Amino acid sequence: MNIQHPVTTPLIENTNLSSTDNHLQHLFSCFNKSSSSGRKRMLSFHQILGFLACKQKYSCNTWLGLHRCLVDNGYMLPHYSNFLKTIKLSIRFLLLLIDYVVSINKHIFLQKQFKVALVDSTCLPVCHIKRSSRHKTMKKSACYSKSTMGWYYGHKLHVTCDYETQDIIDYEFSMANLDDRKYLASILTDESKFKNIGSLFVCDKGYQAKWLQELAIETNNYLLSGEKKSKNNKTLASLFDIHLLHVRARIESVFSTLKVNHNLTNTRSRSVLGYLFNYTLALYGVVCCKSQD
Repeated sequence: MNIQHPVTTPLIENTNLSSTDNHLQHLFSCFNKSSSSGRKRMLSFHQILGFLACKQKYSCNTWLGLHRCLVDNGYMLPHYSNFLKTIKLSIRFLLLLIDYVVSINKHIFLQKQFKVALVDSTCLPVCHIKRSSRHKTMKKSACYSKSTMGWYYGHKLHVTCDYETQDIIDYEFSMANLDDRKYLASILTDESKFKNIGSLFVCDKGYQAKWLQELAIETNNYLLSGEKKSKNNKTLASLFDIHLLHVRARIESVFSTLKVNHNLTNTRSRSVLGYLFNYTLALYGVVCCKSQD
């Protein structure tokens, strides 16, 4: 397998980021500083970003497979144990980079004249429901919840994306039993997010609530949600409303990319850091390497 050089992968350019940006320069320089032992890191943050992009592009299932593939292609890498340790140390810097790109997506979204956002959540099981009683790794944070696919044991990912480009403009990990409406209420009342921006939020019938409709109006926003089937509750909808409710399924393609292409729901991790890094890597693949999907 021939692998493109990680430094020349179209990562920074495709996310409209520049190496001259002060924020990114500070982020890269913090990681590239010498380790606690005083030795200079063999891998820079630019190289690690390239390696992670290669892992997403070539669908390497394991880190050992990625390490062997890179070595076979002539890359000078540290021993596998040190390579894996350096990769895991980059998780907090990777989260900062993801948040920075998401903030850029949000800034572009707010500049639009017609702002429509899609809101939804997806389940993140940490193990099969039959083995939940024996699961110990994520025991402190995982809990039981029920989705449209049935009961599961794990967490939940809330995502808000742009109606036109499907770019993620906000995300949040939470307990599995958190009500989806509480997440939407939190971003509607947060001045640093979507308060008083005059945006239309389209979501499914799970977000239907009178108090949430009133909250959206109070925060100078609009909420369009599906109606639950009931003989006594029938409302008229315009053709435009019906069109937006049908287009709401676009956010499912984001979840499909996260789970199918980037293994968001991996249950093979053996530590809390392993689960967190897997979630972070999946978001990195969608947010920062969107052109490679």
